[in-house]
Amino acid sequence: MKKNLITTTAAAAALGLVLTACSGGESEPESGAEGTGEETGGSGTLTISALNSDKDALEASIAAFSEEYPDIEVTTTWADVDQYQPTLRTQLTGGTASDVIQIWPGAGNSAAISVLQPAGLLEDLSGREWAGDVPEGLRPVLERDGGLYGLAVTVSGIGAIFNDQAMEEVGAEAPTTFSEVLELCQTAQDAGIVAFAHGTQDSWVGQLVPYSMAPELVYAEDPEFDSGVTEYTAPHFAGSAWTDVMAQHTAMVDAGCFNDGVGGTDYNTVLQTAAAGDALGIINGNWAVAELGNVAPEGTTFSLHPVPASDDPEATQMAAAASGTYGVNANAENKENALLFFDFLASAAGTNAFAEINAGLPGIPNDEFELDPALAPLGEYFDGGRTYPFMDQLWPNPDVQTALLDGMQGVFDGSMTTDDVLTGMDSAWEQGEA
Repeated sequence: MKKNLITTTAAAAALGLVLTACSGGESEPESGAEGTGEETGGSGTLTISALNSDKDALEASIAAFSEEYPDIEVTTTWADVDQYQPTLRTQLTGGTASDVIQIWPGAGNSAAISVLQPAGLLEDLSGREWAGDVPEGLRPVLERDGGLYGLAVTVSGIGAIFNDQAMEEVGAEAPTTFSEVLELCQTAQDAGIVAFAHGTQDSWVGQLVPYSMAPELVYAEDPEFDSGVTEYTAPHFAGSAWTDVMAQHTAMVDAGCFNDGVGGTDYNTVLQTAAAGDALGIINGNWAVAELGNVAPEGTTFSLHPVPASDDPEATQMAAAASGTYGVNANAENKENALLFFDFLASAAGTNAFAEINAGLPGIPNDEFELDPALAPLGEYFDGGRTYPFMDQLWPNPDVQTALLDGMQGVFDGSMTTDDVLTGMDSAWEQGEA
């Protein structure tokens, strides 16, 4: 879902400077203990590369894996999304990529399955025992040409994440209609704060407000608006129900729902603002619940809610889709260990260790997982069939998302209108499949 940038040799070199390596799996097995490397098999090394935003969650799964396979030394590298995505393919084609790599479902960016798989860069996982347990709703964005190329460890959703104590202090509750959203923005201003901390300096954040409202305004009425297309002709976005999404976004801007200087505000500042109660919350993915908790004062709690896009509460929907997605490098040096790690990651032990920290729903459901109460609305909407995948996962090429991200930056710096954004998305749409 996050931003795609053009791959360059310079960017690849830059990534080598920013990745931080660490190793795990060094604990010594107890003699005769259950779960030792001798009993379960597996030795040697395993390399994994992923995003900083998944670091805590994936490290929890790696720690659990290392307890079961202590003779496998795991080395990890981490990067921010704007560094990771544009260099991954260069590493894969150059033979320097890790054995296990973080990838994206669908076709929305340069590190997505539908972009990497045709080049033979991903291992087919359809023969693993757990492959049949992948929910049908996730398969369209994880499969291609009859194969399964990704494991979505969690299902994530986008919505309004409120600071519960800040909401209580101003006497507000989560809105159930769009009119109440605008009223909340006024309530926040009256209290000398803003409703939603927002910043598009990290460009991927710009898509989240539109994504939070598009399921209700666009895809509830026409679920195949994107996926049912066979010829990529324009206009597709301009003049469609996407204009309603942009109109609601503009209404929020005009109502003062966001802080000043959105274009110059980075993601960390957004988190800190909401965590400190200087904003009532943020519009982001459920993964931000954990990130907010990491920087908030002790005792601060957060809860995820849908963002209503109309004044009909029964029509509200949420964007929810495969996330925390990983693949196996088709040319991995330690492929057997990579597949062993995937078998563990797909198990309840591996998935739940990740999901409990990442604040997501298990991508492969299991009876052992206890949903964080903060995510109850996401679970209810997902189970109730009131969700739609992240839009870019079903767009034909990464440039459509890039046009949206660049366009939303332009909206906040005054260089573009929302009509310009949709026109730019149409130009990218006409390029067809990646």
